[in-house]
Amino acid sequence: MKHTNLFRLVGILSLLVSLAASPASVMAATPSQSTGPIATIHVDSMVMSLTTTNVGVGSTATYAIDLQNLPVEGLTSAEFSCTYNATIVEVSNIVKTNMFGSDAVTVLNGPASGTFVFAIAGVTGKATTAGTVFKLDMKGLTAGSFSFSCTVRASKDGSSLFSITFTPATITVAAASTNGTVSGTVTSATKPVTVTLYSGTTPVTSATASAAGAYTFSLTAAAGTYKIVASSSGYLDAQNTSITLTTGGTQGMATITLNAGDINHNGSVEALDVSTIGTNYNLTTPTAADLNNDHIINVLDLQILAPNWGKTIQTWAVAP
Repeated sequence: MKHTNLFRLVGILSLLVSLAASPASVMAATPSQSTGPIATIHVDSMVMSLTTTNVGVGSTATYAIDLQNLPVEGLTSAEFSCTYNATIVEVSNIVKTNMFGSDAVTVLNGPASGTFVFAIAGVTGKATTAGTVFKLDMKGLTAGSFSFSCTVRASKDGSSLFSITFTPATITVAAASTNGTVSGTVTSATKPVTVTLYSGTTPVTSATASAAGAYTFSLTAAAGTYKIVASSSGYLDAQNTSITLTTGGTQGMATITLNAGDINHNGSVEALDVSTIGTNYNLTTPTAADLNNDHIINVLDLQILAPNWGKTIQTWAVAP
């Protein structure tokens, strides 16, 4: 009997020990607190921070420096000691936001020689929600890439500072474009038009309208001198043998209408073109002789050719 009672007592004690240990086990399994504050840089107006951001040589982009995952008690102040490549970009226009309150005071040391320090402290307010602390402009000076980084410290109560992780970003400055553009409008009554730029006799770039009518085109190529040709099957070409494209500029071409009838594409409307219509009368090919594109070669095509008898390749003027 004594042994039975002893066993019961041991069992009860074991159960009590197990129950006492349970809360500790539950607490041990509770996830740890979320990660602390982090700082990032991104192109202003873009929601997500970027690991690589771009600006062109000679152009300026605005960047925002953010603080995220703020502690529940907020931040009373923050300090950013930042580095960049002063050979590749020029940093300017460093301005605060209202994240620490509209009356927050700031100190700016620099920018100079690839570094600056920006410090901000709230007067009547704290930073309690994630957002942009300050913005800055970067102007591309020369093509290249570098890592923009900051050492960030902040205070929760104004008595001590703690470190905040900054996510660096690779800033890439792209070389300035050396391209120019030529644009204009070409009309063909019945057939699609192709506009081609040539360097000497070598085609550089071209574009083709998908249907007949007024075709407005725009072609881009490296700055230089080119020949431009507008062509359409069965029509005389229009061309300009010397147009100049300048870096960043647009050369306009005068609106021109192509003349029908150059079926053999030898640069003039003559007896051979008329002969081709006669030889293939009431046939569907060659398509160059089907000037009205109605899939039959007949007197209607001859009628379209007739007003252009004796004409040759047109000179295509630049726009005034």
